[in-house]
Amino acid sequence: MKNRIAKALARLVRHYIPTRPDRAVSPSSEPGDEVRGASVDSILAILSEAWGGNSTRLFALYRDIMSDAHLQSAVSTRKLAILGDVMRILPFDRGSADDRAASELLENAWADLSGKREALTHLLDSSLYPVSVVRKSFRASRVAGLRFEVAALDPVEYRRIDLSNPDGRLRLFDVSPEGHVLGTSKLPDPRRYIVHRGHLMTSVPDRWGGPMRAAVFWWLFKTQGRAFWARFLERFGAPFIVGKYDRGQEGAQGELAYAFREATRIFGLVIPNDSDVNLVQSNAGSSTDAFERFHKIASGELAKLILGQTMTMDAQTAGLGGQQAAVMENVRGDIRAFDQSALAETLRDQLFRQFCAINGLAGRAPIATWGEDADESGEVATLLKDLKLAGLEPADSALPGIAQRLGFELTRSAAAGGGGGVAALAASGSVRSDRPEVDRVIRAASAPLARAFRGTFAPVGLAVAEASDPADLEERLRALYGGGLDTARLQSLIEEALTAFAANGAASP
Repeated sequence: MKNRIAKALARLVRHYIPTRPDRAVSPSSEPGDEVRGASVDSILAILSEAWGGNSTRLFALYRDIMSDAHLQSAVSTRKLAILGDVMRILPFDRGSADDRAASELLENAWADLSGKREALTHLLDSSLYPVSVVRKSFRASRVAGLRFEVAALDPVEYRRIDLSNPDGRLRLFDVSPEGHVLGTSKLPDPRRYIVHRGHLMTSVPDRWGGPMRAAVFWWLFKTQGRAFWARFLERFGAPFIVGKYDRGQEGAQGELAYAFREATRIFGLVIPNDSDVNLVQSNAGSSTDAFERFHKIASGELAKLILGQTMTMDAQTAGLGGQQAAVMENVRGDIRAFDQSALAETLRDQLFRQFCAINGLAGRAPIATWGEDADESGEVATLLKDLKLAGLEPADSALPGIAQRLGFELTRSAAAGGGGGVAALAASGSVRSDRPEVDRVIRAASAPLARAFRGTFAPVGLAVAEASDPADLEERLRALYGGGLDTARLQSLIEEALTAFAANGAASP
């Protein structure tokens, strides 16, 4: 009886918690090369098949055109914008002990997971592909507080994707024990698979081909143009020989023709003294430039499709005022932020929630983040500094959002919220206020800020209020303190005075 119950429970666990990975597709089941002999007609036929639901050749074409150096570099650049950073797992609500515990357990389990880089790389394919799928499996955990942990994340081969369903829903072909793709298919079980769509083409079905469809013809034109360019240079790039003979001397014509044929073998000409031979260079420069320009146009269109801009792939002039690079950097940042957000949402909804559920964790599913690059993090730091100078600071509820942007958790320092350096302006003399605006500070702001305009340092407020410009304020403060202030102390005093004065203005009704 106990054995039957144990077996039934084991079957139940395997059903609801996948502990065995799926069968992998044998390399022999992969379709053949679609690049060789590619033409406009063959690609149109592949797109028509995909629109009808047979996407096998379309995914094979996507696979094969990645051999193009420019296309491969652009796709890698987009992926590395995320994968080049360390992935962090943050609690959904840092103020919740349950959320923090769930986040810590999942982050430790994620750190020990093998194959996660390949899985994330595969999921990011759907930034251009219509969809990408990863299979997940779990195992019994030996970590205290966990029942199961993620055993593996394995990319699902595109050969298994079936888009022939009339309702447009994704299905996966079954695989035989030998690794061969079968003709039957079924809907992917969300307990076993992660399905990611990382693009914005939500108005068309997956069988349309995703954003990558727009790259196919630019790749074809660029590749064909490159082949035509090479053949053109081979034929017209080198000088050719022109021989002259007098009319009526048929024998001389034969001698020259024989000499030209031998020239390619002996690298020289043997001709009579009265023969005239010249080397003529064709005017191939303009045609060569045309091929080169077309090649650059096609490469630029591919870069714009994948990266949203072209300056990452090719050096260009910055333009008037140098604003072009900044604009393109903003576009790149928007794409990177969207890729991060979409991938983080998929991981949270289809993996992290399941992890918390099967382990019975009370906390909510954590959030994946990769942080921002150095320039964007610097902008956040500058903003926080400016807020501090204005006497403002983010509320505790804003810290998780800032932490997600920076890629690491934040906590308040011991000095935060206590007035900081403004307390240095506090006087040891009288604390009685003779000015209504200071009374408002006393009522609405902290005591250190209120003391900033009292007693010995009360004239600072008057100096700030009456100064016409920063230089005038410096002169007033130097005169106020007898000219004994060095530059560093003066700048610190001005910063503290302006902070206190800003807080005083904020307290005004």
